[in-house]
Amino acid sequence: MDRVVKSRERSPHTVVGVGIAVHQNSSHIGILYHAAEGKSARILHLAWHLQLRSDEPSQSYPCWVRPWIPNERALAVAAYCRRIWNQAGKQQVPYGFSMPGSFFDHSGALISSPAKVGLTCASFVLAVFDGAGLPLVHLEDWPGPTPEDTKRQEELIEQLRTNTSSSPDHLSSLEAEIGNVRYRPLDVAGAATAKDLPASYAYASDMASKIKSLLDAISAAETQQTPHES
Repeated sequence: MDRVVKSRERSPHTVVGVGIAVHQNSSHIGILYHAAEGKSARILHLAWHLQLRSDEPSQSYPCWVRPWIPNERALAVAAYCRRIWNQAGKQQVPYGFSMPGSFFDHSGALISSPAKVGLTCASFVLAVFDGAGLPLVHLEDWPGPTPEDTKRQEELIEQLRTNTSSSPDHLSSLEAEIGNVRYRPLDVAGAATAKDLPASYAYASDMASKIKSLLDAISAAETQQTPHES
């Protein structure tokens, strides 16, 4: 757990190259990086369908992961994040449940393919590291979806249908992806702590539980510090 740090104890702006920012609700992650040399850190994340964002770190991300990779490699991944973000004005990343391998080319542009319907916040992180030549996980090691995973995918499609301008063709392609592997945010964050990458699912899952416990502890501590009205 020495690769997982509390944001209050070590500012996300001190990141060297890249990190993984973990949201307080444990269901969202993004890539911590410097949008330009000498500038403050940002979080590159897929917020929703066609909503790739580069936001300032906030209290909503109470901890972050320092991947165990050489600084020069981390800086190269950060540069790749900048290339992907620079493409955002020309193209946006769709939401979906596709396998995250080979999703972006060297310039940071999306690779068009019927098999590349879209990404989640977690698989977006995997796709970025994969595109940068530093895969975080053994994709083939990930288990198939549980009934809970399939139900969640169905719920997300329904949210897309009612709350976004997702096209009928995109929704149809998404429905065909129900039952694909689900990459959970904390599992991906946990994988990034591995000394030897890419990480196995067993390792990532174990670290995910520890990160969840840390998030719960941070939340409990903040609750105790909040003044209560009499």
